[in-house]
Amino acid sequence: MLARPSPAGLLAAGVLCLCLAACGEDPAAPGAVAPPAELVTAEAVELMGRARKPVRIQVSARQRDEAAALGVPAAFHSPGAGYFVYVPKGSFVMGSPETEPGRDPSESAHTVHIDRGFYMQVAPEHAGFTGSLGQATYDRAGAEALARAFSEQDPVHDYRLPTEAEWEYASRAGSQARWWWGDGVPEDEAPYARNPWALDHMGMFPEWCLDRYGPLPSWEVSDPHGAERGETFVLKGSHFSQRAPGQPRSERSAARQEAGPDARAWVRLVAPLGYGLGAYGSVQVTFQLVDAEGQAAPNADYDLRVISMNDRLAARVSGADPVWARVRKPSLPVTLSMVPGSYYVYAEGRRDGRLVRGTEQKFHAQGATRTQPVPVPARDLSRFGSGAHEEPK
Repeated sequence: MLARPSPAGLLAAGVLCLCLAACGEDPAAPGAVAPPAELVTAEAVELMGRARKPVRIQVSARQRDEAAALGVPAAFHSPGAGYFVYVPKGSFVMGSPETEPGRDPSESAHTVHIDRGFYMQVAPEHAGFTGSLGQATYDRAGAEALARAFSEQDPVHDYRLPTEAEWEYASRAGSQARWWWGDGVPEDEAPYARNPWALDHMGMFPEWCLDRYGPLPSWEVSDPHGAERGETFVLKGSHFSQRAPGQPRSERSAARQEAGPDARAWVRLVAPLGYGLGAYGSVQVTFQLVDAEGQAAPNADYDLRVISMNDRLAARVSGADPVWARVRKPSLPVTLSMVPGSYYVYAEGRRDGRLVRGTEQKFHAQGATRTQPVPVPARDLSRFGSGAHEEPK
């Protein structure tokens, strides 16, 4: 079980943006099935001094070994959202071949590289079993609000919806068959329960994805985020009302649906690797508030916002909004353990009900240690004896 994080360790957990190169492996051959799974301990993250007892979750050796190499657990328990398992980086063929029964023309087959591992919720969230699927699900706004709510109550992780590529990759769990277990329809529902990457009921229910709906590319891509614009979104998984007679309960891995914001679906969240569990960082970066002359400023009630340069560039290329990791109101100066690389950082806070932020600073985390100044927001400089004026970029 994880001990209750120290202030420095907890803050480190909030800012890492791990940038791993593509694994270089070839996508699995059509019809390939993932190897058997193994048991690991799911660690419980403490919240307000309370933690669940660790449990045993069955994950693959690939999940276990890659997580161990990064120094992170293969599975953990979130205070609000339940159990999550580590999904390893890799490459696969997204979409379906033209010969696959039930195929839709929008399912263009193309190679996708998932360049960074991530955590995915073992079971989807629902609003409660009430006898009606519509009452047991969330609209788009509700799904996004759920992710925000779980992020606010978890001291370690930030949660979001999975991209369509992440969802399909995790659902396949190393398989390129029609379903993760193969191409045949099983005689009972046992295979639907949990795939080899310890994910329950993948494909049995319609689940929201982060992506806006649009045609899939036919070329090789890395970590795609879907269409840049549009009023509809991607659902992955099965709609009971759309299942043909004799069709199994689980939808094909490649199947995709278009849904408006008022549609109802289930929610299965992901926690991007790098926004939690900072123990695997190797550069100790000390952040210090400074005034306009570069002198150390007194501590104030600010959050730090940090993003890796690679994450920011990737978001810009894909048209997605960049996700800045937030370190909630640390006591500055603070030393964080970070993965080597290039980052941006700024301070932000609320004054008189308005958000104020300081100038962004680009820095390189390298070597054993580094001290990084963080400018005080311009409107607060006078509080620290400086008359200088500057505007945030």
